Amino acid sequence: MLSESDQQRFRKALQGVVHNEVFVFNSSLGVTVFYLSEEEQSELIKETFLGFCHDEKLLKNLIVQECVSAEAVAGQIKTTLHYFTKHPQLFLAHAKKFVHSLRADMTSPVIVTILWKFFSDSLLQLVSEGKAPFPKKMTVLLNNGEYVDEGKDLVKELASDAIARNAN
Repeated sequence: MLSESDQQRFRKALQGVVHNEVFVFNSSLGVTVFYLSEEEQSELIKETFLGFCHDEKLLKNLIVQECVSAEAVAGQIKTTLHYFTKHPQLFLAHAKKFVHSLRADMTSPVIVTILWKFFSDSLLQLVSEGKAPFPKKMTVLLNNGEYVDEGKDLVKELASDAIARNAN
């Protein structure tokens, strides 16, 4: 969808618009934007994307997801992963790309922590239920993608704090 350098410039432009953490996930299926904000920013993000790409057709491939509602974000990740189980190669590529993007992002630690928690929980559930394609590869992906070696309690605490802070 976007080149690596365009994705970085787009993310920086969005940080200027949103004035907070922004995570941009760029895949062959489209661009998904996760952000933290006290206010709805979807229209500003869409305008920034349109101005950035100069192509209204690409706007159709932009998904804006607020990180204000933990349930909505967790639900979107779970729904996306469940959908991809029907397409094993797409599932593997999407999961690898998502983990790579999370690991590469050094500017949005709260969003990355929250997304990692929701993604890993959903993927672990699929693996344990026998619904995930390539379960061994998914287990390796999850083990190599850990952000906190001290244990998952810190990740849960960070995610809970971030969600509570943004729910007010």
